[in-house]
This record gives sequence, C-alpha cells and structure tokens, in this order.
Amino acid sequence: MGTLLTRHFAVVSFPKNAATTGTDSTSASFEGAHRDCVQKIKDRRNRAGGGRPLTLAACSSSSSGGSTPSASGSGSTASTGTAAASGLAPLKGKHLTVLAEWTGAEQTDFQAVLNSFQSLTGASVSYQSGGSNTGTVLQTKIAGGSPPDVALLPEPGLITTLAQQGAIKPLTPAIQQEVAADYGPGWESMGTVGGKLYSVVYKASNKTTFWYNTAEFAQAGVTPPTNWTQFLADCQTLSEAGITPVSIGGSDGWTLADWFQNIYLSEAGPAMYNKLAHHQIPWTDPSVIKALTTFGQLLGNQKYLAGATPEHSRPPTTTR
Repeated sequence: MGTLLTRHFAVVSFPKNAATTGTDSTSASFEGAHRDCVQKIKDRRNRAGGGRPLTLAACSSSSSGGSTPSASGSGSTASTGTAAASGLAPLKGKHLTVLAEWTGAEQTDFQAVLNSFQSLTGASVSYQSGGSNTGTVLQTKIAGGSPPDVALLPEPGLITTLAQQGAIKPLTPAIQQEVAADYGPGWESMGTVGGKLYSVVYKASNKTTFWYNTAEFAQAGVTPPTNWTQFLADCQTLSEAGITPVSIGGSDGWTLADWFQNIYLSEAGPAMYNKLAHHQIPWTDPSVIKALTTFGQLLGNQKYLAGATPEHSRPPTTTR
C-alpha cells in the first residue's frame, strides 16, 4: 500500500448569460485576487497583530452588481481606499455570490476570508453552502438560470462537464499568467478544458492514508504491510488475535471510492486509471471488475471489518 491520492478543489465562475464572454471590473478584480489577495490579506492580518493567515482563491464573476453592500461597512469610502492601497479594484456596490461545500467551523473560517475580501474591495459577498451535495446544488442552480458567480468544487470531472456545456467562463489571459506563475503545469492542466483554463486548484490534501494501532500490531506480532497480499495476511493474523483489523467510514461514499481508486491504480496502472477517469473505458471493463473483486477480499470478510454484518459484507456484484 502507499499510493496517496489528492482531492482537488477548484474555483470556477459562471456567466449569468451563457452568451456573455466579456469581463467587467468585478470579474477582473475577483479573478485577480487569487495571488495578490492572498498576500494582501496575510499582510493585513499580520499588521493587525497576527491571527492565523487566511487564504482566498477566487476567479471571475459576470455579476454587474447593483446590490446594496453588506452592513459591515464594506461599501464605505474607507474600504475603497483600502482596495486602492492593496492594488485591487474598488467594488463598492458590487455583489457576488459564492457556492462551496463548507459547513460548521469550516464555513466560519471561510466567511472570515470573505469578510477580508469585502473589507479590501468594498464588495458584498453572499455565501451558500451546498454541503456534500454541492455539485448537485450547482447543477440545479444552473438549470434554473441562477448560477452563483463563483463555485468551489471538489470534483474536477464536473468542471470538465460544465465547460463542455458552456456553463462556465474561461479565465482571462491575465489570470492565466497569474496561474502559470504560481502553479506547475500538472496543476494548471487540471483546470484546462479544450485548451482553455476554466478553474484554479486551490487546495489539495493527502487521502487514503492508512493509520494503524502500533500497540495492537505489536500484540499480534505483525508489521505494516507493503502490498495487498501482506495486508490481507495481517488482517487474518489480527483477527485470530481477537482484534478487528479494519474500520472504514463507509457511510460517506467517497471513502469507499478512495479505496477503489488506490486498488485500481495499483493493479491497472496510471494509463488505465486515466482512461477510466475520462470515460474511455466502461465500468464493466475487466480491469474494473478485477479491482472490485480485489476490494471484495476485504469487504467480503465480516471478521475483518468493524461493525460489519452479513448484509454489508457481501462481495461486490459485477455484470458485463
């Protein structure tokens, strides 16, 4: 084991009218904030006496504004001066809508980022959380003719689909230069569809990392495995020692998807993984069936899984 995947979040923007391709002062500033506003917010907070740095990644909005700025004073003359001092365009009277998945404490932290942006620019920003269904919420809004100005998505594949549908706007050449200066080609390519840059990856985290109880491993006399065969053998040894080997938070489907991705990548290789990700091979391909069968060696043994029942431990069923 040892393959680490990353979860890619991207910022994309949506035209209020699919035929609109121009960029106004709002989009220029909100887009360009990706690099400048990160540093400006950090500098501003440091001058104010510290606090943890905040990061704001943003891209274009076609909103022409007209909404009343928030009551926090973001539309004041002072904020206009702050925007000029920071190098950002003043956005007094402009209103932006942002959709992302964060709730709870994460939403509170992100709201602090938005508050800083409002203070710097004079714009007012409304945030909506889509939770774990952000992709579905977004598509519903697009279908209803009321997309947000900016969406922060955990699904690169959805960005490709939206770009192909003409539902999102490509970033301007000026922003492409910013991205090229700050990101390696691999990251930049993730936001590129048909030769045009539509999104910016602003966060990635290690996933599918195995955490293990060193004391229980020592008790059972096993060492961390380096391949799937050893992993299953260790599971059997731990089980015989009266220790349930594995716990999977499978109520959220993405955890099981991560397991599958690792197994598939290790068995089929990167080329086949990319074909599957780009729908160039079907989910009934023999390589997929093989990976699911391998996964079933774990899921199909209820002695290996904490909280497993016969109903939940059946091997996956595949059809051709």
